[in-house]
Amino acid sequence: MGKRILVVDNDRFMLEFMTDLFSEQGHEVVTAEDGLSALEILKDFIPDVAFVDLVMPNIRGDRLCRIIRRMPHLKNVYIVIVSATAVEEPTHFTGLGADASVAKGPFDEMSKRLLDILDQTGKGISNIHGEELANFQDVHQRAITKELLYAERHLETILNNISEGIIELNSDGNIIFCNTMAFSLFDASEEKLLGSAFIELFEGSDRKRIENLLAKIGDGPPETSDRVHIRLNGKWVSLNVLPVENLMGWSVIAIIAPLRNNSTPQ
Repeated sequence: MGKRILVVDNDRFMLEFMTDLFSEQGHEVVTAEDGLSALEILKDFIPDVAFVDLVMPNIRGDRLCRIIRRMPHLKNVYIVIVSATAVEEPTHFTGLGADASVAKGPFDEMSKRLLDILDQTGKGISNIHGEELANFQDVHQRAITKELLYAERHLETILNNISEGIIELNSDGNIIFCNTMAFSLFDASEEKLLGSAFIELFEGSDRKRIENLLAKIGDGPPETSDRVHIRLNGKWVSLNVLPVENLMGWSVIAIIAPLRNNSTPQ
C-alpha cells in the first residue's frame, strides 16, 4: 500500500530525485523547499513519512523536526533526516525526535537506503542511522555542512541567553525565528509563533505602526528603524527593526525589549 510522503529540501535536484524515486514505487509525494512551506503544507497534509534536510532557509530542518514532534496531529509521522552530516552526528538527530537518518551521497547509492528505510516504517523499527556513502568529496561536503551547523547552534545559544526578544521575519512578514525571550514576551510556543504573520500579533494603532515600519523595507539600503514603543500582552516594550540582505533577497530582524519599570513611555 502506498504511503503519504513529505520531502523537505531546498535543493531542487534532491526534490526531483526523491519525488521520482518514491512515485515510481506507488507512493504519494508532496514537496516543500523550506521549513516554512512545510508547516503550511502540514496544516492539511498528514504524511506517513517526512524526509527532512537540515540546512534550509526559512526555518531550519532541526527546528521543523522539533515542531512536528510537539504537534499532536503529527505525532505518528516517521521522520527521516537526510543530511550531509548523518554519519558524524547520529545522536543529535535522535535528540530532534527523528526516527532515522541518511547521509547524502550519490543518488544511486542513496536510492537503496531510502527505499529500505521506507519499507521499514510502520514495523516498529526506529533510530536507524544512515550508512556511510563515502568518497573524498562527500566527506569534504559533510565537513563543511557540519561546521555550518555548529556555527548556527553557537549563535542560537547566544541569542537564547540575551534579555531582548529577537525575531526574524521573511519578506512576507512571517516569523521564521524566535529566541527564548521572544517566546516569553509573547507568552506563546514555538509551534504557534513560527510561520505566523508578525503584525497579527498586535492590535489597533500598534499594528498600524508596525505595518508602516515593515512597508518601508526594501526602499534603499538597509538601515535600522527608529525605536517605537508598543503594548505587548498588557506591557510596554520597545521595538526596532533591521532589514538584512541575504541570498533570498532580504529578511527583517525585530528586536523587542521590555521597558524598565514598565512605565508609560513619554
